[in-house]
Amino acid sequence: MKLISIPAKTYADSLIKSGLERKIVVSNLNLLIDTIKSSSDLEQLMLNPTVSSNVKFDILNDIFKDNLDEKIKNFIKVLLEKDRFSELDGIMEAYLNKLDEIDNVQKTQIISAVPLNDSQKEQIIDKLNKKLSKSIIPEWLIDKDIIAGLVIKFGNQVIDSSLNTKLNMLSKR
Repeated sequence: MKLISIPAKTYADSLIKSGLERKIVVSNLNLLIDTIKSSSDLEQLMLNPTVSSNVKFDILNDIFKDNLDEKIKNFIKVLLEKDRFSELDGIMEAYLNKLDEIDNVQKTQIISAVPLNDSQKEQIIDKLNKKLSKSIIPEWLIDKDIIAGLVIKFGNQVIDSSLNTKLNMLSKR
């Protein structure tokens, strides 16, 4: 998880407050981000400080004529005028995080040394749901280096009950 800037969070909040349907915001921003990233020329142009925001907006408007909601187009225009277009990835990530917060959802990485069976996964999710008082969206990962146990990452927190960590702590003592 990368660090999200304060301006990106502020713009994401404004998208939440805009009342636009989630699907529209997510699909429009994904289309915009994916299109720009698929063309290095377009990406360089959009990040070039010598090109005016009006020219950049006109180019995007031509590319996405009927594919972007008018409110999203206005949002993009504001980003360009305020020289915050480079924050678009962070805005998208902050927007999705804000939706998770509103929906009381927590994305969680659960790392084990060996694959877990469905029963074990269910028990872990149940315990995390109760501990965090949120609905857990797990991402199951395997890392043989932890030897045994689990490493659970969510938000800015890590719960590390791996044998590898316990052995390292013992060796430091």
